[in-house]
Amino acid sequence: MITIYSKKKSPRLAYVCKFIFHEFFGLNYQLIHQYTDTHAPLINYSETKQPNGIFILPSGLLDEEIPETEQLTPKWINKIPYLFHDSKSECGFDIFSAVFFCLSRYEEYNSYVPDSHGRFPATESIAYKHNFLHLPVVDLWLLELKDLLIKKFSDLNFGDRKFKFHSTIDIDNAYKFQGKNIIRLAGAGIKEILAGKSNRLPRRINFLFKKNNDPFDAYDFQSETSKKFKIPLTYFVLFTFPGPFDNSLPATSKQLKQLVRKLKSNAQIGIHPSYRSSERIYRMEEEIQMLSNEIQAQIKSSRQHFLRFKLPITFLQLLASGIETDYSIGYSTHNGFRAGTCTPFLFYNLAEENTTELRLVPFQIMDSVFYDQQEISAQEAMKEIEGIVASVKSVKGQLFSVWHDRSFDELDYPGWRETYLKLHQLCSE
Repeated sequence: MITIYSKKKSPRLAYVCKFIFHEFFGLNYQLIHQYTDTHAPLINYSETKQPNGIFILPSGLLDEEIPETEQLTPKWINKIPYLFHDSKSECGFDIFSAVFFCLSRYEEYNSYVPDSHGRFPATESIAYKHNFLHLPVVDLWLLELKDLLIKKFSDLNFGDRKFKFHSTIDIDNAYKFQGKNIIRLAGAGIKEILAGKSNRLPRRINFLFKKNNDPFDAYDFQSETSKKFKIPLTYFVLFTFPGPFDNSLPATSKQLKQLVRKLKSNAQIGIHPSYRSSERIYRMEEEIQMLSNEIQAQIKSSRQHFLRFKLPITFLQLLASGIETDYSIGYSTHNGFRAGTCTPFLFYNLAEENTTELRLVPFQIMDSVFYDQQEISAQEAMKEIEGIVASVKSVKGQLFSVWHDRSFDELDYPGWRETYLKLHQLCSE
């Protein structure tokens, strides 16, 4: 048991203590507001030093004060950046405020210039601006705190963290050809010719004459890979009706229905709420219900299509729609650690200052970042992938990757199927 003393009551402190001590460390803890002189494990989170315990000076963020600019300029020590640094705290910074700032996505509530899809851009983040988006800083800070606690209180029994890998795949299209009418197939073929991709035309014709499989149909390969390496697999299915940026087969499609029923037998199924759903709760609820009816099971997990969400509205809509876990915390333009962690955490609603029951699962690797944004090959991407995997392994965190159905098309996306396999091998070593 460890005690955290704070003179002031704060829902923000209660939230961050639950994450740090219960979820991350696996410790029993209590948060008190009346100081008691004790030799038991204690953290003194107040303005006044006491004879016992570890002293951490509050920065004010957990009392709802707006952080000063200099507090958000990291101080680098041994290649690790520290927010809310000060010379009085025994760990050198206000770790409670730093962790809360990252997990609450505090900066995403502030004014910023949104991208073309209305999203918070990676380039607006402190992690990007100060070059630590590639680091799981929250986990690194907490492991340092663990070392400090062990030195002071050797009888504390911490839980056992283990590296885990979970593969996720977004079903944005389901198929390239299958389920689409002749007019749609012909129109797409003409676009390929005009784009100078006439070498793609033969497979389109061969598919029509049933001479080859659909290029996106790698679902057996994905299932076999998951089983071979004993890696959990989750599909997030866009189950809606066509519209701007929502180009999947319609929810009424026979082929899409057959596919989701097949996928359910070998993997977890989550909803991929449509581009429009982040602004229209009725559409989100409709899509969740349609998919639930199709697989005859409650849908409890989600990832927003285009990672399009706005805090806190979208996450509150998900909660109201019965979603328990969301996998949208990451960027579509940069790989790394959007919330500074590779440990799932509960969503804190800053607008109402309370902890919700929605669990947020951050991902670190997305295939399209490499080929759409960095414009590098699957083989070149492996170096960065290896670095991210090593970072997550070093803190015994949870690695989540995002692949797309189109990435298994070996003609348009050469090498990505093999890279998917290599990632599984790497995480199984």
